[in-house]
Amino acid sequence: MQVSKQDLYCNEIQKYVARNDYALVVATLHEANLRASRSTPFVEVRISNLKVGELSSPMSQRYLPLIRYFAHKGLTVACWGDIQRTESRPKLRIDGIRWDEATPDVLDGPPVVVPRLIAECEDPLQYDVSDLSEYMRPRDLIPKTRRSAVEIPEPPEGSVVRFVMAGWYNYIAIRRGDHWETSASFSGLVIEQVMRWSELLKLVRRFEIVDEWAPVLDCTSDARLLEWRSVVRFAVVGETVAAINVCNDLSSDGNWFSTLTDATNRRLPEGVRLHSLEDIAVGTETHIASSWRDLVEPPKPSGRTR
Repeated sequence: MQVSKQDLYCNEIQKYVARNDYALVVATLHEANLRASRSTPFVEVRISNLKVGELSSPMSQRYLPLIRYFAHKGLTVACWGDIQRTESRPKLRIDGIRWDEATPDVLDGPPVVVPRLIAECEDPLQYDVSDLSEYMRPRDLIPKTRRSAVEIPEPPEGSVVRFVMAGWYNYIAIRRGDHWETSASFSGLVIEQVMRWSELLKLVRRFEIVDEWAPVLDCTSDARLLEWRSVVRFAVVGETVAAINVCNDLSSDGNWFSTLTDATNRRLPEGVRLHSLEDIAVGTETHIASSWRDLVEPPKPSGRTR
């Protein structure tokens, strides 16, 4: 998920970005001390115990019980983070287990000491991994099988598809000419911001495609937009884009990811990032996907004739 308020800590985040404009970090999550201007508890994100951003109010509520649970045990919640350097500023995302996802092994298992992060080395042999030796037992090699791409005809221009990766992460993509713009936050990952249909087929075996759209008169009061995996289509900065709500707790704001690319994002009005219903309301001609159908690999001929 995207970390908010990170614009205030660009200098602190920037120093962790490696030469290839991408860095993997370990972040910790902390319950913030409420100020006079803030009445709702929220979560601070820190790297090396220095604040680098916050979580949105809806997402904070999904992490605060976990943070308080471990704080009572004298432990701190840690999670993976990655930083992508863009033309304007670095962007920080985190990926961690929320309270509603925590299993008994997580809640009551032994604590883990996070390895200390060090500067990047030119030669891999320069890294001292002796402290990790107990976790580095070699495994038997498993032959890698090459998976052939499924054969699903490419949907027409303007089509919107929805798909799932790793059993949890929900994406959408909209066709724009000879390519598809996806809801991925960054390029350079498994799902990139812009991809060819043939590239998507190598990664995804099943898609859902929008069959029907229904108009949305008021984004801030339409209950359909609060549903998990709801998808809207609208016009902004002269282009038709789509967005998906990945928040499953019926939050009044949701957690939205849009198909805007970095290039198009820079043309948005200042402060608009299309992560909330308030931002989406900036668009026009808004519609919600009201009917879906599956796109699956067509059955192969059996060779029999009648």
